[in-house]
Amino acid sequence: MRAIPVVLLFSALLATAACTQASEPESLPTPSPTSSLSNDDATAMPSTSMAPVETPEPEADAAKAALETYFQVANAAAMGGSLADLTALFSESCVACTSAFQDFESAQQSGLRADASRYESWVITVEERSDSQALLTSSIDFAAVNLVDGQGGIVEQVPAWGDASFAWTLTQQPDGSWLIVQGQLLS
Repeated sequence: MRAIPVVLLFSALLATAACTQASEPESLPTPSPTSSLSNDDATAMPSTSMAPVETPEPEADAAKAALETYFQVANAAAMGGSLADLTALFSESCVACTSAFQDFESAQQSGLRADASRYESWVITVEERSDSQALLTSSIDFAAVNLVDGQGGIVEQVPAWGDASFAWTLTQQPDGSWLIVQGQLLS
């Protein structure tokens, strides 16, 4: 059986595509009443204070959830799961995603799979969002895994890489779903 080199199998997310880094958007202050008119004092004016209010943005949350789903599905694909489920989450313009797919496909065709989740944990931050596009960053902890054959025998050990940071661009599709279109290694 042919062993897939470590560099090929799990270097997929280290491939880079053109993507710009953006600063984090600022919250806009929202007025909130601190007092109201009294029935006894018709001349009293309500006072307001300008305090930022955290309001979740459903589109940004959906884009963040789409990227989280990508990591979960990529872990499943690395462990021998569905490659079709993975390809539904990104466009061919995402070089990092396409590279990961090709590595997982090659491993599966060689009868190999990871014995555990490679992307052990991640933190995703929405950096910027418009009506149809979101820029997210992620910090991913790459865990050590073993590449095993169909009988569970270890063919190759893949060492942990630790944390790596990436920038991702996602676009909202006509059906409301989010598609990963670019990925870039930041550090």
